[in-house]
Amino acid sequence: MQNFTVVRNGIIAHRRAGKMPPFDSGIFDHLLARCDWETGIYHGCALALAFDFGDPSLKEAIQRCLRRLRDRKYINYPEGTGKRGGYDILIHKYEVAKGKLSGTRLNAWARNGLASPEYETQNGQQTVGKRSANGGQTVGTPIQDIQDLQDVQDKPRAHARDISQSKLNSKPNPDCPKCDGKGYYPHGGHPGMTVECWCIRGWTPSTSSTSSPPIEPDNQAPRKRGSECA
Repeated sequence: MQNFTVVRNGIIAHRRAGKMPPFDSGIFDHLLARCDWETGIYHGCALALAFDFGDPSLKEAIQRCLRRLRDRKYINYPEGTGKRGGYDILIHKYEVAKGKLSGTRLNAWARNGLASPEYETQNGQQTVGKRSANGGQTVGTPIQDIQDLQDVQDKPRAHARDISQSKLNSKPNPDCPKCDGKGYYPHGGHPGMTVECWCIRGWTPSTSSTSSPPIEPDNQAPRKRGSECA
């Protein structure tokens, strides 16, 4: 998302509830606009923020503001060491919209208060990567989509196994002219694939019967030849 700075609806609700006063809201929004959009981390300090507003005298007021935001867990950053220079300010629950971590959310408080970011899927159930506070560790790429794709690919075969084992639980009719007693026959729409015969489901065509077989569903999962149980 380019040329836009996203503010979560929860933040707006907190402002209406009086939990984030105007000065703190302005600094928080400035952190959102100035942070690395691929990580949700701002590297700087109170003086740098004061210069961004064109008034170095705001340094102490911004320092107090950052402490309030940290106490209320809107942001997280390491305790001061007395040394001058910038440091990482982690924006809690920042939703990454670009880069390798796109689609994840920054958890700035996952390490018992330490300013060590972790990135989670949007539902917050799975950690997909870690990054040290100094940026020295490579952030892992989310793998949730890969697992979901594998699950989708496995579903047709799992569905066929469920039908065979739990619902059918019977042997093919050796006299069935449709499958010649094999229990399966070539799938018309998928060359090289097979479909379980309806004789396993209890219907067997006969020369004296005028009834028709049940309509075969279009979404029945075909099987590769050679994958049938012996």
